[in-house]
Amino acid sequence: MVKPLLLAVSLAVLSPAATESVTLSADREVVTYGDPVHLSVVVEPPTERVSVVGLPYDGGAYAAEPVPDGPGRWSVEDRPLISTQYRARAASVDSAEAPVVEVRPRVHLVVISARRGLFYTRAEALRSYRGRTAWVQRRTSGGWRAVERLRLGSRSAVRFFASLPEGRSRVRIVVDAAPGYIRGISRVAVIRH
Repeated sequence: MVKPLLLAVSLAVLSPAATESVTLSADREVVTYGDPVHLSVVVEPPTERVSVVGLPYDGGAYAAEPVPDGPGRWSVEDRPLISTQYRARAASVDSAEAPVVEVRPRVHLVVISARRGLFYTRAEALRSYRGRTAWVQRRTSGGWRAVERLRLGSRSAVRFFASLPEGRSRVRIVVDAAPGYIRGISRVAVIRH
């Protein structure tokens, strides 16, 4: 009677435990186009395989390659090109969380001539921003104030003149939200003229 009991116990120990939970988290909720997001996966109990899938706003799905980061822990670096939802799976268990990472367009601001108030801006993203609205904003004592409205042209870009007061001004470009993207903001340029 003792031998069968020992055999049954040894089989139970050798059998891998079933996956109970899969946790997926992202280190940020918003990235600028081209920048990375870091995802973390925790599987309990630990497993040898896990899959992570990105679900972009514009449809489809792609596999993001997870890298082992310790027992039951995995990490993924991805560069979403448009707002993307992520899901993880281990064995037949899906992550309870499905974080969404919003993407901003990368907004470039070039000062061509501070004296003349001539500038160039471009919105960089997976989709064209042609025909979309952008705003020139100037920092005032009361916060950021719109001073010019722009319409982006071909190549999602436009050259423009901005009327600024004499002295020192801090300006930036804000691009309105578009499908799959949230509002984009350029660097701040300090202008003296």
